[in-house]
Amino acid sequence: EIYQCDWSSDVCSSDLKVGDTLGNTLPGDGFKYRGRGYVQLTGRRNYNRAGKAVGLDLVKEPDLALMPEASARILITGSMEGWFTGRKLADYVNHTGCDFKSCRKIINGLDKADQIAALATTFEKALQPVADPKPKPPLNIPLQIKAPKLPSLSLPKLSFWFKLRLAISLI
Repeated sequence: EIYQCDWSSDVCSSDLKVGDTLGNTLPGDGFKYRGRGYVQLTGRRNYNRAGKAVGLDLVKEPDLALMPEASARILITGSMEGWFTGRKLADYVNHTGCDFKSCRKIINGLDKADQIAALATTFEKALQPVADPKPKPPLNIPLQIKAPKLPSLSLPKLSFWFKLRLAISLI
């Protein structure tokens, strides 16, 4: 459920149903726990839960939710655990595929979902490996040092994690 609050009149205060749903218990909580960070975290209850998850006292210092690292951790943890709408990232990005459009339901409903899904698909295609149509002949220059052997990543696994990161960044 998405709530609209009029901060000038503290519509999300504790004496209203929406304020109660958000866990606002004191006068002024609506303004104090207004939307902050990448997901526009709102309400005392959500600040308390997010603060515990990221190791910060967001109830005492709600502006800490504006810090990029804290905001990103709130976005990722909340999306993976389904805090915002009850929908989780794994519902849409998993071993069977990736539904960029439906990922929007995790936080924002389907607001601009088609537009954002098209961008995500374009980004994903741009980042896929491309075969060189004209391979270059190897250089016959002896190497002075040996490069360490790196572990290989399987493309399906890499693709899954890429999609997961991309989906999180678009929420």
